[in-house]
Amino acid sequence: LTYFEQARVAYMIELGLFTKDQSFMQIGVIVADIHLTYLEPIYFGQDVKVGVRAAKLGNKSMTWEQNIVDAETGKIVKGM
Repeated sequence: LTYFEQARVAYMIELGLFTKDQSFMQIGVIVADIHLTYLEPIYFGQDVKVGVRAAKLGNKSMTWEQNIVDAETGKIVKGM
């Protein structure tokens, strides 16, 4: 989940929705529900790429889709 959280923060910074000097308490973003599918273990030191996208935008909510891919093989190892 740490990989996913870091990717969401980086994505929000890239979109200009959040800056590094802000607290999440200032923007009011919380994660209310998480569904995670473990497809394979990730090992310490393994090179991975984390993908993130806003799949659905509502008036007061958004749905994120994320995955973790083995950087060497391109195989998805976790999805959310």
